[in-house]
Amino acid sequence: MRTEAGGESAWVAEAVREKLAACAQFEYLEERAARGSREAYETVLAKVPAVSPVPDTFAPSYAVIANGAGCKERDVSKTAMPSG
Repeated sequence: MRTEAGGESAWVAEAVREKLAACAQFEYLEERAARGSREAYETVLAKVPAVSPVPDTFAPSYAVIANGAGCKERDVSKTAMPSG
């Protein structure tokens, strides 16, 4: 079987690089989460005004979800906002 120069091995190398980068980011986020506290979160959240967002002032946002087995992109623009 013949492949292009760098074909399969380049593809595998890129996949490994991406996986290592995702794992490094996941570890960084875990470290940041370990330094945080619910009390500090609640203190900051209490400073946010309880008002509805102005319509059409923001674009849909996307979140990268690191699930240990890999990452996937998820549209969170339709996530229910808590009523206050």
